Amino acid sequence: RRRRYSPECKEPLEELWVGSGYMSSKHLKAAIPTWLPSLRTPISEDIREQLLSMSERVIEGFLMEKKAQMRRKLNTGTRRGVRKLVTEIPIKPLGVRPEEPGHVEADLVAHCGGSLSGIFAWTLTVTDLATGWTECHAIWGKCGKAVALALIEIEKRLPFPLLSISFDNGGEFLNDDVLRDFVHRPLRGRVITAYRSRTCKKDELCYVEQKNGDHVRSYIGYGRLDWELSVRMMNNLYCGKWRILQNHFRPQQKLQSKQRILSKIFRKMDKPETPLSRLQCHLSTDVFEDLLKQSSVHNPFALMAHVRRGVRNIYAHYKERHMTAGQWGRKVAT
Repeated sequence: RRRRYSPECKEPLEELWVGSGYMSSKHLKAAIPTWLPSLRTPISEDIREQLLSMSERVIEGFLMEKKAQMRRKLNTGTRRGVRKLVTEIPIKPLGVRPEEPGHVEADLVAHCGGSLSGIFAWTLTVTDLATGWTECHAIWGKCGKAVALALIEIEKRLPFPLLSISFDNGGEFLNDDVLRDFVHRPLRGRVITAYRSRTCKKDELCYVEQKNGDHVRSYIGYGRLDWELSVRMMNNLYCGKWRILQNHFRPQQKLQSKQRILSKIFRKMDKPETPLSRLQCHLSTDVFEDLLKQSSVHNPFALMAHVRRGVRNIYAHYKERHMTAGQWGRKVAT
């Protein structure tokens, strides 16, 4: 049937919704007659009559896309970095797959429990593109100084020299502290290359984004860690048994090719290998033997049990602070 409302109604309706303070569709319908005369954008008489005759369901349909974009923007913990650094740091080369280790991606995982208000713990994840070697470090709050110190600690634990780092456009990375204290660190004796991804292109950091879920969320979960001791407890795991388990005993696959045939996508993956085995041809014999010695003295089942026990201890500390023993595992009445 013929459309009753034209697409030209969408833009002034969105302007009304944003200008009125994001009213619900029911309230917006009642507010349109009084707000419409003050609309800044000039509209025709036909569009005006259409806006006045819209029902709540029609208004909700027109605003569906705008509301989805707004929810995604408000739920993210990334805030735009310094403008001058956005123009100075180049965009990550697209379609380039490094074959040597040392080219990494970095990202932050928020342990906010669904609310970004206040100060809480964050996990900095760094993943090597060629081997999949992953290191994590927990920080308290999200500031450039804390991120720079965490990157320095992670660089010390890497078994290979760092050559380049890629991150998003968030202010936690695009700031003077990270560039001065880490990227241009004088004690390193050399300058590593820093790249940034394009705005709203999450897939450009797909390697580290995948590790955020597989290496952090699957163990720590989505709970809120808003006590400072949790950072120390998490780093005891990240710097010890956790990194041995992930990099020495858990095989990973890398995408070799992807082909789309009609509605299906066929992916070809390589043979599953641990990050340690992928490093064998890139490290000297002495360094690789030292890493093998670390693997030989550990039992992967014991490592997994240690990591799970460590995560339980993190949340048990919260229970000891806020709940009695009789309330553990029960729903507390409000």
